[in-house]
Amino acid sequence: MAASTGPVIVAGAIAAANEALFAPLAGGKAANWGSVIRLVPVTAGLAIALALLERAAPQFAVGLAWLLVAGVIVFPPGHAPGVLANVNKVMGL
Repeated sequence: MAASTGPVIVAGAIAAANEALFAPLAGGKAANWGSVIRLVPVTAGLAIALALLERAAPQFAVGLAWLLVAGVIVFPPGHAPGVLANVNKVMGL
């Protein structure tokens, strides 16, 4: 497994958890399972693309994968509000 694959899977899992768990808890609406199902092939495709890029530029591909994780946490990855906003609302902060 390429070194960039792990962070991409983490980013996909965070985005899926936001759509399926955090957004419904924060907003009181039902989970958007369509968005969660669409995340699976997108995450797989991105992991493959970064694994191929890692052959040419390993440090760049791994850095880009970790930047993706940070971006998913800070910015809204789908139809729901951002992860930080939803977690803060659920925790009452």
